[in-house]
Amino acid sequence: MIIVDVHEPRVIAELLKEKGAKVEIKPLTPGDYIIGDLGIERKSIGDFYRSIIRKRLFEQLSRLKEAYNRYILIVEGDLSEISLLENPKVFWGALIAISLEMGIPVIFTPDLEGTADFLITLDKRLSEERGQKAALIRYKPKMLTEDEWKLFIVESLPYVGPKTAERLLERFGTVRRIFNASAVELMSIPEIGEKKARRIVEILNSRFKSQRKLI
Repeated sequence: MIIVDVHEPRVIAELLKEKGAKVEIKPLTPGDYIIGDLGIERKSIGDFYRSIIRKRLFEQLSRLKEAYNRYILIVEGDLSEISLLENPKVFWGALIAISLEMGIPVIFTPDLEGTADFLITLDKRLSEERGQKAALIRYKPKMLTEDEWKLFIVESLPYVGPKTAERLLERFGTVRRIFNASAVELMSIPEIGEKKARRIVEILNSRFKSQRKLI
């Protein structure tokens, strides 16, 4: 079983299914994938670099280490892109710190399909290691900070990823204000068009339909 975070590109989950993996999509924090007792963080080369500049990368990876028995960082993309970064030495310096000081293995994949191939191979390897097709998950959640909880709640909305959640909170100030916002107000965020805004409002306002049958 490969558990995929809801905010990861849907194409990866579809590729995993096409390649024969059992996939479950659910909110994860920290990490983007779970296979057995192993947590996996995936970042594109651009995301990796921006996380360094914004001073979020090492905090994210520290939480990954705290939450899982084993862990891996995937850095995805064309390695020639690194030379185009504003300061490539910052990129390589962070990788050295992650590998040598934090002890987190780093895997490079060329693209989304390469990431899917790696996850499939890892899943099979871990299944063989345990002598079964799906390993038991031992997940130790860390207490989130107040702001992390706010981001986590807002990211649960449809079409809302980490960047959009942060922009929503910066724009509206509180989670309640976001949930009470009209479609027009939500559209003030560049990433949210009319269709997405109306769907978010629809989800927030529609009544829950219980799946339980009372006997």
